[in-house]
Amino acid sequence: MAKYEITLDPERQKQAKAYDRISRRLMVVDLALGAIYILAWLLLGWSEALKAALLDLTSNEGLLVAAYGAVFGGIYFLIDLPLSYYEGFVLPHRFGLSNQDLRGDLRPDQERVDHSRDGRFDPGNHLCRAERIPQYVVAVGGRYPAALPVFLLVIGLYGLVTMPLTNAYSRWRERRADQYALRMTGNPEAFASAMTRLANQNLSDADPEPWVEALLYSHPALGKRIAMAKSTSLSQGEPEAPGT
Repeated sequence: MAKYEITLDPERQKQAKAYDRISRRLMVVDLALGAIYILAWLLLGWSEALKAALLDLTSNEGLLVAAYGAVFGGIYFLIDLPLSYYEGFVLPHRFGLSNQDLRGDLRPDQERVDHSRDGRFDPGNHLCRAERIPQYVVAVGGRYPAALPVFLLVIGLYGLVTMPLTNAYSRWRERRADQYALRMTGNPEAFASAMTRLANQNLSDADPEPWVEALLYSHPALGKRIAMAKSTSLSQGEPEAPGT
């Protein structure tokens, strides 16, 4: 009979809670920094001043957007660089989640399991990343480049408001997928073992505070997934596909 790892490591779980707590604080700092930066551009007149300066150089809408974005984004990149360095390099090394040096990518070691698989909040994927800005914002910015900070602020607020709803829906779908996988494989012990190894290896908090899971988790907490596997009573017959 196969041997399965079904016991969470208490010491690793203690470290996981500490790691997640620091990550959440960094998220708040990062969001606050971004909001203050955007508001400063709007309230202190920097946005209009930059627009006027760029219009002296070119009237091409595409060049205006590109130049405005380069200045606006470049300054923020420099301001945010120390926080990004700590978040993406120092913190993972501190908790033994990365072995890369400064010559490599500042992201955590790729041997580490992706956070999206355990549902834990990943500070590298939170709101207000540039690649999440819809293309229509760039199009509108061609006519109103000085209004781009307003769009960024609105998008950020929209993301914060809708994040609990989208995460709740995602957890529901993932729970259905887990149930389907358990019925399909007929091996809940292996499923529980995989989730346990994921928690132990990846410093994933198996039992986060309810508000943390509700706001930030796209998957059910690992503790709930492990408990579901342990309590599953395997059904007979063809498994029902999720969503049907």
